[in-house]
Amino acid sequence: MHPESSRSDLSEDNVPEIFRLRPFKSLNLYEVTVEELQQYMSNGDMTSVEYVTYSLERVHAVSSPSDTTPRDDSSQRSSLRSPHHTR
Repeated sequence: MHPESSRSDLSEDNVPEIFRLRPFKSLNLYEVTVEELQQYMSNGDMTSVEYVTYSLERVHAVSSPSDTTPRDDSSQRSSLRSPHHTR
């Protein structure tokens, strides 16, 4: 029995899509505790390298701007430019 089964009341239903976790094997990592991670690793369900890689991919996915996100180019149109800049 995996530790997450005792915490079935936790759900990502009200979490914006961008912050939802992609599945990792068959493990529920939403609101995972350190003790649960230790148990997963002790059981051989995941390695520390797999978890760190998963976490870094997650940080990158959330912090990287989307290609569809409008960008504010106001800094490009600023009137506070030196005389050497051309428009």
